[in-house]
Amino acid sequence: MTQSTDDKDHYRHSPLEEFHCENGAKMVPFAGWIMPLSYGSERSEHLAVRSQTGLFDLSHMGGIIVSGSDAARYLNRHFVSDIEKIRLGKAKYTLCCGIGGEILEDLVVYRIDNSQYLLIVNASNTYFISQRLQETYGFSVKVDHLSGRYALIAIQGPKSVDVLQKIADQDITFLSYYSIMNTTIKGIESFIARTGYTGEDGFEILSPVEDINSVVNLLLNEGSRDGIRLCGLAARDSLRLEAGMALYGNELTPETNPFEAGLSRLVDFSKREDFIGRSALLDFKDQVPGKTLVGLEVFSKRPARHDYKLAVPVASYDPANSRSADLNTFMGRISTNEKEEECELIEVGRVTSGIVSPSLNKSIAMAYIDTGFALTGSDVYIEMRSDIYPAKVVNLPFYVRNKV
Repeated sequence: MTQSTDDKDHYRHSPLEEFHCENGAKMVPFAGWIMPLSYGSERSEHLAVRSQTGLFDLSHMGGIIVSGSDAARYLNRHFVSDIEKIRLGKAKYTLCCGIGGEILEDLVVYRIDNSQYLLIVNASNTYFISQRLQETYGFSVKVDHLSGRYALIAIQGPKSVDVLQKIADQDITFLSYYSIMNTTIKGIESFIARTGYTGEDGFEILSPVEDINSVVNLLLNEGSRDGIRLCGLAARDSLRLEAGMALYGNELTPETNPFEAGLSRLVDFSKREDFIGRSALLDFKDQVPGKTLVGLEVFSKRPARHDYKLAVPVASYDPANSRSADLNTFMGRISTNEKEEECELIEVGRVTSGIVSPSLNKSIAMAYIDTGFALTGSDVYIEMRSDIYPAKVVNLPFYVRNKV
């Protein structure tokens, strides 16, 4: 369906939108923005990142700088990790939880100066985090929103370091994973962080809006011999799923907590500040979670989509293994002993994300499943529209890059 001009006026626009359109991007609404889905073949974009280099526009992500003598202690009240432990020039992936321990946002916090932190937050939660940070708890801090002043792009893939080094004014090769530096790119003041969301080596670049087209063109010109490829949201999603990285709204929601999502390592109960959700998270810490986030290998040529049901035959279901109090049953046709049988199935989970993996050439998915069935190697079934397909619980991530 074609959007009207009035419809589009309700969305925010990347400073690179004209560039995307000139390069044949398919533009779609995403988290309140109009962003490029792809520039042609989503599979080719995905594989370019795995083998060479891909360039992404991340201007929809929110950027916030928190500064002041109490900045770390202030952020410690809002997030589950100990922000004071982040060393200068390093970064930390963390969570923002509600009073009940529910996940309200995942984000990256960079320490860019002794008392200054850069937060990169999801587009869909930028307003929420802005509102959350209005509560200062009496700390001496300043909160500065970068929206409209800075744009974020990413260059990802095994050749990304070579491409970026050609245009950076300082040596970036020494920058370790989850680190950041304030530098210039052909004289353009920028932050360069060695982080990403693809499972590959790569960098994220924060530059002034008025200079972002210049930075992009520099990267494309220097990367042309290294096979650099423009990439959209579709490739970004398939890459992160292969790498077992959670997406807010799919794997991370207010209906999940860090212990269910396999992110308990992020919660630091030892820090001196109390933090929102601490009491509830302490209770979760001492309980076996009712559901667990797992990887699935799906024995089908079709992708398992968000919210598809996971089930086991009622005949083989052992209530002693279940952690859920209320499970639904339904009828379905499954393959047993090389024949099709109609049988009663009991729901034990739901798919959160699924694709046919371009790198692995098989159908994979992430899902929340009743913890009693989350053991690696466990057999389950997925209801995919009117069909039932077998699947197996596997370890995450699905894909791990070769590190030199």
